[in-house]
Amino acid sequence: AVVYRHRGRVINLFVWRAHDGERIAPTSLSQDGLNVLYWTRGGDEFWAVPDVDVAALDRLRTLIGRDAS
Repeated sequence: AVVYRHRGRVINLFVWRAHDGERIAPTSLSQDGLNVLYWTRGGDEFWAVPDVDVAALDRLRTLIGRDAS
């Protein structure tokens, strides 16, 4: 888990190995006022759980993707 701050809000990012070759396109959902974004990249599965809008989450996903191989 990694914790980010975005404009005073906390974003928790959880990362683990994806199931054998599983590919998930960026998918968002909202529940109880929380937005969640999850996706896979390079064999890892990412789940971002914050109380910021989905656009901020997508920017985070893009930034993470720049450093991922």
